[in-house]
Amino acid sequence: MNSFKVEKCPHNNRVLRVIESVATSEKTVLICKDCEKQLSEPKTDCI
Repeated sequence: MNSFKVEKCPHNNRVLRVIESVATSEKTVLICKDCEKQLSEPKTDCI
């Protein structure tokens, strides 16, 4: 299992980024557009 480091930043520009896509599911994280820090734990969604 991968370990992810959740960070904090002062910026407000955020984007949901797909980090893994397999068949009918994708793993996403919230990323700061200004400093590229990961702001949330990965979340798996079925599509």
